Amino acid sequence: MEFFEKATNFLRDILVDAAHKDLVAAISTPETATTPEEAFLVEALQVCMRSFGNPQVIYPFFQENLELLNENFASWLRTWTNTICSRATFSQATRISAAVSTFSTVLQEFPVGSKASNLEIAIAGYEATAQMMSHELFIGPWGESQHNLAVAYCNRVRGDKAENIETAITCCEKGND
Repeated sequence: MEFFEKATNFLRDILVDAAHKDLVAAISTPETATTPEEAFLVEALQVCMRSFGNPQVIYPFFQENLELLNENFASWLRTWTNTICSRATFSQATRISAAVSTFSTVLQEFPVGSKASNLEIAIAGYEATAQMMSHELFIGPWGESQHNLAVAYCNRVRGDKAENIETAITCCEKGND
């Protein structure tokens, strides 16, 4: 049993390393980023990917960068994701979408900072990745993204509560198609 566990971990590490290199090829590095937001996001995506979305690893990084998790970051994230994915290969865009979705999921549950801002950023991330993913090609991840988006809208602080619930219902219906 120990042999198989070691072999599985070894192969997982190879796949994660390959996926990480593919992601890095599509985006800048924290050192070459042109804005503080980009440097933060690039590093956050790498941390999310390498840790498989482990909050114990990611939350301290978020804590160190609370000043960037603000009102403007949601809009910036949408623009960045659309721009980067439009220049990326299919494989790279897929990895970027997965990393942004993981980032959004972890941020949605982040207990520190502005809950409203965290949810708006998570919503922006889910919506941007949903645009990148084809429902037909990514049935599971696309449905999961719609479910996560529905949860975010249910918990949303901003906007009209009834409209947010209606949007959440629509996301659930899309996710179940």
